[in-house]
Amino acid sequence: MKPDKKAILRINTECNNNCMFCHSIDMLNMVNLKIIFQKIIQAKTLGIKVLLLSGGEPTISKELFKIIQFIKQNGMDFGMISNLRMFALEGFTHKIQKFKPKFIQTSIHGSNFKIHDAISNTKGSFEQVTQGIKNINKIYPDINIVVNIVINKVNLADLENTINLIHGLDIHKIRLSAIIPEGRAKKDMSELMPKISVSAKRAVEALKYANNRFRKLDVKLDYFPLCLIKDNIHNVYDFSHDNIELISNTDEHSFFDVDVGTRIKGYFCKGCQYTLNCKGVYKEYLEEFGISEFTNSMTISNSILYQIQRKYDPKYIHNTCCKGTCANFNPIKSIFIEYNDKILHYQTNSYDFSNKEVLEAKNNEQIYLDKMTNSDIEDFGKDKLELSLKNECKICGKKDLCPNIFYINPKNKFQKDDSKVVSIIKRISGNVLDIGVGNTQYLSILKTKIDTKEINYIGIDPDKEVISRNKEQFKGGRLLATTIEDLEIENIMFDYILLLRSFNHIKDIEKSLDKIHTLLKKNGKLIIVDNCTYGIIKSVSDDSNQPKGLDFEHYRNYNDIDTLNICKLHGFNLDYLIDKVTPNSSNQWGIVLKK
Repeated sequence: MKPDKKAILRINTECNNNCMFCHSIDMLNMVNLKIIFQKIIQAKTLGIKVLLLSGGEPTISKELFKIIQFIKQNGMDFGMISNLRMFALEGFTHKIQKFKPKFIQTSIHGSNFKIHDAISNTKGSFEQVTQGIKNINKIYPDINIVVNIVINKVNLADLENTINLIHGLDIHKIRLSAIIPEGRAKKDMSELMPKISVSAKRAVEALKYANNRFRKLDVKLDYFPLCLIKDNIHNVYDFSHDNIELISNTDEHSFFDVDVGTRIKGYFCKGCQYTLNCKGVYKEYLEEFGISEFTNSMTISNSILYQIQRKYDPKYIHNTCCKGTCANFNPIKSIFIEYNDKILHYQTNSYDFSNKEVLEAKNNEQIYLDKMTNSDIEDFGKDKLELSLKNECKICGKKDLCPNIFYINPKNKFQKDDSKVVSIIKRISGNVLDIGVGNTQYLSILKTKIDTKEINYIGIDPDKEVISRNKEQFKGGRLLATTIEDLEIENIMFDYILLLRSFNHIKDIEKSLDKIHTLLKKNGKLIIVDNCTYGIIKSVSDDSNQPKGLDFEHYRNYNDIDTLNICKLHGFNLDYLIDKVTPNSSNQWGIVLKK
């Protein structure tokens, strides 16, 4: 049987509690019965079977029973999202029972009256909510009750004790929630909210405690970015768990998707393996606490690895996929490569990139065959062969339904793009800091400038072997085995700071950009060149020994727009773009920023 579709209807804004983090305090109290009845009829036309009455506090509405009667008259059931204080009265509980509620949700904020009453700002509320639960269990024991624990600074250490209490009240469903930064919570955010990473850590600890101790207790996590709970994402609460699909507030005239809100996913989510399914973080929280908790501390791959599946006769592909009649291939994760007289089917099974990122790399024709040269210097122009989309695929009306056919293009797009970078490096002068020396392909240019004293050069790299290997070449400059985060340097300001294919290798980008800004002279320039995410084919040979993965050495895979956005937050302005990534370019981008 298909579960009943539910919606939340807030019927008032008044409440007999005064919770520290109340998010409805700023809502307009413009409700009257006529509007509520209109919404009930509207809910019926939308296919709603159970209407959940909320507030404020719905049980103190003078019109409550008229509203319930109208819901029942329209062939729907009802439920309550309530603090349950009124249910402490047996007479009220019996009166509600006559209408047979289908669902009840409440909140318990602590394991004792001191904690709960302090958070609700209402003396006696703890005693009343616990008594309300006892009355409901006695009078209609089969009803589905969910208890929410909103994690805040007051109850942070009390979660396990609160779970014990709730279990003792014969409740089997608990939600551990982060605070929604709305209403009063938004005004007093730093006073009420622990860092959400701290709340998430405690929520996971409490979840594990409950799972280990109580076999039948169903505990879910709510409003946490997935990167902070990782291995516990299967315990994330979604309104769909209770079949709640729509919501309408007191100051609105229609119903909206329950997930509509101000949670966002920004450039700081780029490269995160959870970003596809995550709903993000509230922008109000980011404005208060910043993004440092959400930057990925794990290294990630910079490329999408494609592995061969099998070979096909071109006639089969053209007679099936090209006619839109074949569903054997994933149109996003697969590609075809025309090689000799065969069509090779490749597919990526990587979870390091969202479908959007995989599709973006394909649409920008940023897929390459690795030639596997033995050069110490990574030179994309020499090491990678471009795969280009066939013209017949570009104009095909069924392009989005098919993996698309690529061919190996001997053209070197990197040579043209890199010549722009070379011309910029040739113009630099003064004090220069090179962050991430690596195996630079610009060595000869920099060496000449150092020897002629056009630049006073300092290069840094965390790899001691790289520093040792390059010291002979950079005799007139200084090489230091360190990171930009740990760099200690005095009495020097720089005219130019270079991040040449090293930006995405920096672990703490926030701290690093602040330091770079401090080290750069006024009107000094920051030159950033890097590569966006691309697809990689390791071989088109018959060799069945396939690589299992790629090196994971990036902390992010930012493109020029992502990089520009974060740099602006740290005091830099765009001077000019060197390159953008398009189907006609390589996967290299570059920007010049000015302090």
